[in-house]
Amino acid sequence: MIPSREKFRSFGTELLRQFLIAAIALLVAGLARKYLLAALEWRIVWVTFYPAVVVAAVLGGWMGGLFATAGACLIARFGWPLFVNSPFLSHPADWLGLYAYVFNCLLIVGTAQLMHRERSRALMAQEQAERANARKALRESGDRYKAILQASLDGFLVMDAEGRITETNKAYSDLSGYGIDELVGMHLHRRVVDGTPELVQSRFELLRRKGSARFESLHHRKDGVAFPLEVSGLHIPGVEERFVVFVRDLTHARAEEVKRKALEDCVARQQRMDAIGRLAGGIAHDFNNMLGVIIGHLEIAAYDLPRDNPVQKDLQEALKASRRSAELTKQILTFARKQPVAHETIDLNQFAGPILKMLGRVLGENIQLEWNPAKEIWPIRIAPSQVDQILTNLCLNAKDAITGAGIIAVSTGNVVLEGESSPSDLECPEGGYVRLRIRDTGSGMDAATASKIFEPFFTTKEVGKGTGLGLSMVEGIVKQAGGFVLVESEPGTGTMFSLHFPRTKPDDLGSSHASSSPGEAAVARTILLVEDEVQLLDLTKSVLERLGYMVLAFASPLEALRAAKEQSEPIDLLVSDVLMPGMSGPALLREIHAVLPELPYLFVSGHPTEIVNDTGILPNGVAFLQKPFTRNQLATKIREVLTGSPD
Repeated sequence: MIPSREKFRSFGTELLRQFLIAAIALLVAGLARKYLLAALEWRIVWVTFYPAVVVAAVLGGWMGGLFATAGACLIARFGWPLFVNSPFLSHPADWLGLYAYVFNCLLIVGTAQLMHRERSRALMAQEQAERANARKALRESGDRYKAILQASLDGFLVMDAEGRITETNKAYSDLSGYGIDELVGMHLHRRVVDGTPELVQSRFELLRRKGSARFESLHHRKDGVAFPLEVSGLHIPGVEERFVVFVRDLTHARAEEVKRKALEDCVARQQRMDAIGRLAGGIAHDFNNMLGVIIGHLEIAAYDLPRDNPVQKDLQEALKASRRSAELTKQILTFARKQPVAHETIDLNQFAGPILKMLGRVLGENIQLEWNPAKEIWPIRIAPSQVDQILTNLCLNAKDAITGAGIIAVSTGNVVLEGESSPSDLECPEGGYVRLRIRDTGSGMDAATASKIFEPFFTTKEVGKGTGLGLSMVEGIVKQAGGFVLVESEPGTGTMFSLHFPRTKPDDLGSSHASSSPGEAAVARTILLVEDEVQLLDLTKSVLERLGYMVLAFASPLEALRAAKEQSEPIDLLVSDVLMPGMSGPALLREIHAVLPELPYLFVSGHPTEIVNDTGILPNGVAFLQKPFTRNQLATKIREVLTGSPD
């Protein structure tokens, strides 16, 4: 009904328009006849209406032309007081003129209709072409839009008001594991972890209020695995309401965030360790000076007493404890990363026994520590302090793996690897090895965990109870010594670590601890001694004088420089600390060399030479002796400097 009424209204409007065009044309023509063409005969009045018919036909089409023709005929027949005073067609000959007039008008109307039709066709063709171009542009724009969305790295979803997916792209299809055809028609709440239609509608309400919003969501993959998404949503109102969302996978970003956090924690932990290391290094340096005084006086006392004196045993025990303290100081410096590792040829049993005795008290009463050393084992080359690190790390890890009471068994032995007895998954040369085995009765671990235990920062302990560096340090120490580590473990049966160290020549055993009784100075020599620690200065002076040297001792480098410039007797050697208040040892040497350019020198310090070298104070390759040193070490080093060659 509504389309027919509209059509009727449109037709009526057009008819009225045509009538008005014809009426206006006739009005103009009549006025022209009355006032401008009054001289013409009435019987040719129809001639004046030709222009009216032409104008009406051209402007209004065939309908306007017919209206004008009919109006002209009525005027001619009945007259119109506005235009004429007597009607036309009062004579028979007038009818012939009327017929001719109507015929000519119809020709005019037909011609105008043809012109109007051609113009309409041209306009219609132009409009159709424009519409076709518009549809083509719209189609191409839609194709570009779809291509862009399909090529997007972000997922794309279009949903109706009920939350059903009406459109998506390949990116979201790849993320979810579903095909595009499977996703279209699926309700959104089935994609969201713990999703419900109410949850989806609450998000839609948020988009309706704000127009757009951004939030995070957790979606399911087809295999059931959840993955996090960043969602950017847009509300499109209308008769067919739509919700458009772009989603971005946050899995990689979350993993990177975890790595970044772990790296930040690692850096913070390293900074704390560095701070502790600097503090420990400073304490160890001062402690080295005190140990030097203790060891020196004990050696003097032992040297002065007869060998059969009962006190000698006590002095030797005190010396042994002092040397052990010096080793502990080296461990502190190693912890502080200020002490280079120096491998020595040792008997593993001799160094493992004391540290295990100490660990037995630390592990607690519920842990039984068993020590089963082999009677005879081959010597190995390793830093003694590293043996302590290995046993401490492995025993404490074993303790943490034991719930309640348990056993930690430590044993040593000699093994020979050759042929099939060599581990197939390790590249290790055949030959003799000393094996250190640590076995516990703890919870054990599966193969997957065992494959990662040597990775830095990997730990199975709770946060704050482990750094994940202990086992990686153990493996690094063993590899540095040329050995390898084997791990055997199963859940519920405990764990066993087997550390293999390559054997070394027995002739080298104890070479690093070999001592010789230094003789007295063959020729009286004068030594300029500079040490800011007064107790150590007095002790070193006493030791050197007992060795037969003349000693000029000063606690201040400035006083020593003044004495060197004023000394009338020749000075044969400068023995100086490196770091002193007022002037460093190398700076003092440069000043003295300006007066005594050939003077030999020996530097001593509680810091290791590598640290002193790193400061730039002490050049590489200079004669150096690290504190605390023994009487024999000092005598040997002085003879080496004075003679120019080691003994």
